[in-house]
Amino acid sequence: MVSTFEHCPNDLLFRTQTGELPVDIVAVVSNHLDHERLAQWHGIQFFHVPISAATKPATEARLLELVNELDVELVVLARYMQVLSDVLTRKLDGRATAHYVNIELDEGPIISQQIVEVDHIFGPDDLVAAGRDTECKALSNAVQGHCEGRVILHGNRTVVLR
Repeated sequence: MVSTFEHCPNDLLFRTQTGELPVDIVAVVSNHLDHERLAQWHGIQFFHVPISAATKPATEARLLELVNELDVELVVLARYMQVLSDVLTRKLDGRATAHYVNIELDEGPIISQQIVEVDHIFGPDDLVAAGRDTECKALSNAVQGHCEGRVILHGNRTVVLR
């Protein structure tokens, strides 16, 4: 699932295509049309599921429908810039993002983190680029660890086997 930022889904699709990431991406779902061509280029189904405050319950029901119809084992929130409802997060508990999703925004058990050294020569554009790179790597590491069965979820903590 993705909104408008393309670096994370692009990275995951590339790593999958090259065999680096041992997953089958069955679909790209977005609340915007920005990534339809990217998904099509990779031969992946694209679903446009717009959302607003008024349509949020119906939209989340559609998202769960897609998860069930496509037999999705892992939902990756690759810069999906929507706050998920408690109902949806409970249904996806332990199945999403570089930390597992739970009802607390960005507070689920962490799977992967990355750091990058920066110094005084980094300008704003350099910092943004470094942030994108670290975000992509943390997400792909999390997906890979989960799919290889190297992440053990224990309450609100994870054990990640290397």
